[in-house]
Amino acid sequence: MQDAGMKHALALSALLAAAPATAQPLATPLDLWAAAWRANDMAALIALYAPDARIVSAFVPDAAEGSDAVAELLAAETRSAIGRGMRLSGVSLRQFGPVHLATGDALAVLTLPDGSVWRCPLRFSLAFIHDATGWRIIEQHTSFAPFQDE
Repeated sequence: MQDAGMKHALALSALLAAAPATAQPLATPLDLWAAAWRANDMAALIALYAPDARIVSAFVPDAAEGSDAVAELLAAETRSAIGRGMRLSGVSLRQFGPVHLATGDALAVLTLPDGSVWRCPLRFSLAFIHDATGWRIIEQHTSFAPFQDE
């Protein structure tokens, strides 16, 4: 029996072999992801994830896999914030057949209900694939990064 990680590795290998042309540059879906996160637009954010997407996040102890788990994780990450900001830096965009990988650093800024502001430096990896419905995130990993003064 294969575990989920092996299933994803085999699926990724199959996707890389297919390699169809993509219709729009990766900066567009990455920008859409960041904009939806900044706006706290959960519907737009969740729509960017494939039905079988997987997220490993520094904010929660367990990985989320599948639409319901991804939606629950994203809601849990943002439930207590009333304002959000994000600045991306050091972004690397690479293409492997139909799979596009975006990696980089992010500074997430959350305004909490008491008015305090939490600045959280992160590192991220997002794997996108282009299908009949557009760009979809198939894998995401977020981890804490060392804090850097601006």
